[in-house]
Amino acid sequence: MLFIGCKLKPVDNSGVKLVRCIRIISKTKKFAIIGDLIGVVIKQFKITKKLLKKTMYYGLIVATKYPIQRLDGIKVIFGSNRVVLLNTNLKVLSTRLFGPIGREVRNNFVGKGRHRKWRYDKIVSLAKKVV
Repeated sequence: MLFIGCKLKPVDNSGVKLVRCIRIISKTKKFAIIGDLIGVVIKQFKITKKLLKKTMYYGLIVATKYPIQRLDGIKVIFGSNRVVLLNTNLKVLSTRLFGPIGREVRNNFVGKGRHRKWRYDKIVSLAKKVV
C-alpha cells in the first residue's frame, strides 16, 4: 500500500532517480497498490533529459514492499516500491524496464467482450519478467 507523500524508485531508463507521490488515481483514493495509477513529481535526476522537476507526471505502480495475497494463496513481496513513468497521455517515457513487475499490472483490461484488451500492454511487453 502506498500513500500520498511516499518516495518511489523508477524502474525505467528515463534518467530519474527518485519521485514522490502527490496524487492517487484509483477507486479508493486512500491508498494505491500494484496496477494503480498515481501522480508523481520528480525529485532527483541521474541525467537531465526532456523531463522537468516540479512538473507532474503519471506513474504506474509495478512493485510494492507491502505483501500481496493472491487468490491461489501465494504472498508476493518485492524489495522496494517501484514505478514506471508515463506522460500526460499515459504513454511510456522510456524504452527499457529493469527487473520484474507484478502480475496485477497485466490483469488491467479496457473494454468489454471481444473488444477487451490490456490497458498497459506496452509495459508488460517491455518487462523482462512478470511475477
